[in-house]
Amino acid sequence: MFNLKVQGQRVSHLPFEELKTQGYLECIESAIRIAKEKLDKIKSLPAGFDNTILGLDECSDDLRIASNLYHAIFAAHGNERIRALAAPISQKITEFSNDLLLDEALFGKVEAVYQNKTQLSLGTEHTTLLEKTYRDFVRNGAQLNIEQKSQLRKIDDELSKCAPEFSNRVLKATNSFELHITLEKDLEGIPQDAIAEAKAKAADRGGWIFTLQAPSLTPFLTYCKNRELRKQMWLQYNSRCLVGEETTVELVKEIVKLRHQRAHLLGFKSHAEYVLEERMAKSAHQVNNFLQELKQAYLPAAKREMDELNTFAKNELGFKDDVAPWDVSFLIEKKKEKDFHFSEEELRPYFELRQTQKGLMDLTEKLFKVRFQKTSFALYHDLIESYEVLEASGEHLGFIHLDLFARDTKQGGAWMTAWVDQGKFDQKIVRPHIAIVCNFRQPSEEHKTLLNFIEARTLFHEFGHALHGLFSKCTTNSLSGTNVYWDFVELPSQFMENWLLEQDVVNKFATHYKTGETLPPQLLKKLRDSQHFMAGYYGVRQLSFGTLDMAWHSKSLNELEGSVLGSQDFQPFEKESLQDLLLMPQVPGTSMSAAFSHIFAGGYSAGYYSYKWAEVMDADAFEAFKEKGLFDPAVAQSFKSEILERGGSEHPETLYKRFRGRLPTPDALLRRDGIASFEEQKSES
Repeated sequence: MFNLKVQGQRVSHLPFEELKTQGYLECIESAIRIAKEKLDKIKSLPAGFDNTILGLDECSDDLRIASNLYHAIFAAHGNERIRALAAPISQKITEFSNDLLLDEALFGKVEAVYQNKTQLSLGTEHTTLLEKTYRDFVRNGAQLNIEQKSQLRKIDDELSKCAPEFSNRVLKATNSFELHITLEKDLEGIPQDAIAEAKAKAADRGGWIFTLQAPSLTPFLTYCKNRELRKQMWLQYNSRCLVGEETTVELVKEIVKLRHQRAHLLGFKSHAEYVLEERMAKSAHQVNNFLQELKQAYLPAAKREMDELNTFAKNELGFKDDVAPWDVSFLIEKKKEKDFHFSEEELRPYFELRQTQKGLMDLTEKLFKVRFQKTSFALYHDLIESYEVLEASGEHLGFIHLDLFARDTKQGGAWMTAWVDQGKFDQKIVRPHIAIVCNFRQPSEEHKTLLNFIEARTLFHEFGHALHGLFSKCTTNSLSGTNVYWDFVELPSQFMENWLLEQDVVNKFATHYKTGETLPPQLLKKLRDSQHFMAGYYGVRQLSFGTLDMAWHSKSLNELEGSVLGSQDFQPFEKESLQDLLLMPQVPGTSMSAAFSHIFAGGYSAGYYSYKWAEVMDADAFEAFKEKGLFDPAVAQSFKSEILERGGSEHPETLYKRFRGRLPTPDALLRRDGIASFEEQKSES
């Protein structure tokens, strides 16, 4: 079908071109045929751990690779033809998955091995694999009767079409709007590199064109002094997919309904309960308690900060009315400039992309005793950079590919993805190919790519995910790398963000792109001092997303059908769900839900809370480095061996306790954010 060209553990060729030539759908179908032949062989052999459990883990090697590569192109370089294939490909894969998990003969063999597990001499990883394989069958309908299995297949078939359709509509809606500015005075306040990009985009028409893509939208909302234009851009972004050809309103309702129906069929009260059975948080009750505990800490600070922002807007900038959502980013930046005598734009010349990228790799080499060596591959776009990653001994660890620049064919945001997972392929252990995908502004002859602090933090964040995939030392595909509980997966990524505020790290790479001057210590101090600024607001914002996600997925289907599922307007449901987390009045004609790709297309349903959950862990983990010395080799090695190398081979609580000696509490996060805990607030009052 295609050739990975495996040499030892090194995968030296990626078959993007073969997939394109043979046809993506055709390659998926071919891979499914190969997997089915392997399944027939598994069913013909006596039940046993090697024959059955390892056989199942390895039977879909070709399909996994073909699916990974197709979805990489779909998300990062998908034209209309490629994106049109998403639904049929998703349906084919879902149908195969159901054929496997609902096969009585296969489940009989899995169950026989599982029932005999106490007689097997299995290591930790293989014990986890056996338990996971058995649960996967049970959780996906293996014990249902024939009629129920038929219902499940219908639901899964419908759901398989929904996520790619949601993604397509959000991307089209995002790309459909352009703000064409013709008067230079309307550019006042916007950074020069953003203006240059807008001018280049408007080359054929004159003037300047700003879009809803992040590299254009973010600086516009943060710096543009024209309030009416900020309002126009904000409204366009936050009304995406509510009406018109790309509306997702009915699609969202269908997704939620199908998810709950599926959960009920499998014996769960809600989709959230189904999802959370295999999470550290365990239940919707525990997630909601976690969000409530953090709300009690963050909300008083957020309300105080918004009052201060309103006062600042009226006293310093002459606002006649209250702050509106399209003012917030602009006012936060202005107030930060006043309070800290500092603008994050001052940092941008010191965070040139290539310097920052090198600094990140140098940090990784120092912490984890590895090295990066530039190489090249024939991939789907010429601007992707590739590096081989090696242990200090020269042992091959894998490859990392950096696809960093925005384009119209790429979905918004940033993500890490595994093109080839660490694990077994064709009976041999192979090392991974990991990609980081971002949407930074592309450099030109006149302008280098200068990152703001949020963009630099994004690069460090995704690199943390990449290290989780690269350092994996598992022997089974389904447990390697980032195949961990969803509320554990963000720990390595958010942990890496901490290093950007450490003087000893930043001094190594943050030099002015023109003069070579090192980032002045007083500028970094201002940045660090400003990290507590609006921490309450940002905390409540994250809690709002997590709370809304849980409202969609933990309420009963009857309750939802009596409210939002019977309506064309999401706002009353969002208002009821968020209550006092709404720090400003809702704006008519906007919605958080209609373009909420994380939960309706991105795998975070009943899981958005995990960002805050992982923040608790990352703040606590980073304190271990501070306690022993930032570059203490024993601490770094422990984090590498217990967190980054183990994948999902053991329960994450076990891994974390082995690294830290205990489980985390929110205290370290609240200290980092400068927020008093709820108990401290009570004692002070």
